[in-house]
Amino acid sequence: MSDYVIRKAEVKDVDQISKHLKDFQEHYGSKHKLYPGEKKARIALINLISQQYFMVALNKNSDIIGLIAGCLSPHAFNDELKVFHELFWWVQKEYRQEKVGMELLDQCIAFARSKADWVIFGLGPNSTVPRDLFLSKGFREDEQFFLMEV
Repeated sequence: MSDYVIRKAEVKDVDQISKHLKDFQEHYGSKHKLYPGEKKARIALINLISQQYFMVALNKNSDIIGLIAGCLSPHAFNDELKVFHELFWWVQKEYRQEKVGMELLDQCIAFARSKADWVIFGLGPNSTVPRDLFLSKGFREDEQFFLMEV
């Protein structure tokens, strides 16, 4: 039996998720705030949880230790082509050497494969995830993304 459980995020999780998103913001390293404050974050998270893909991993104490979220949308040029975009994937630092991150990823990929024609994940410059991980799961490197902070 594992020391954590993965389940769909629920509205009751919003406060715990917010704490992790604040940590994610620091890790991301943008000059712009990704976390807009409690009220706006709460509304955005509730909408994301209720309308898109959002899973959380909880430890034995029911504390959230990881999360992954993404959205489904039609492709801009062809609405018959469905695209799954990963929005964020975060595991609390002390759990990163365990299997929780991999299980979150695998469940997300399984969901995306069942609903979409394309599955898109990104890795930030500060990510500790090896690019080879995605190649081993059937992804190919495609476009590179560039961010200009203005």
